Amino acid sequence: MLYLGRTRFLLADEYVHHLTKVIGTIGEQGGAIVIGRGANLILPPDDTLRVRFIAPMETKIRNIMREFGLTEEDAKKQILLKEAERKDSVRKNFKVDIEDPINYDLIINTESLGTENIVGIIKSALKFKKIPSRRKTDLK
Repeated sequence: MLYLGRTRFLLADEYVHHLTKVIGTIGEQGGAIVIGRGANLILPPDDTLRVRFIAPMETKIRNIMREFGLTEEDAKKQILLKEAERKDSVRKNFKVDIEDPINYDLIINTESLGTENIVGIIKSALKFKKIPSRRKTDLK
């Protein structure tokens, strides 16, 4: 169960139902970036650029240590815990492996690419994918 605020719990199936509705609505509006939550599995592949970011563990540890002021050991524990939670959630809710490359259009190793280069790669991929910024039904 997922606890929502102080008054309500959602069963896993209800959560996935509501999550799918919310992400689907965002997708219909177009022009949005949805990070995680299985969006790459919810939104239609033809209308979506599905990107996965990866990095070696050492890079992730260094980034988390710098961002949150954690020790190396605590940063590694936090990374392993979050990755396990995400993998389990996607496996449980969508019956797929989060690491399966077939679920992505682009996989970017962020170890040696700066933000500017990553943005450039994604912009280039968007040009080739030709994703509509809005669905035709939204245009009036």
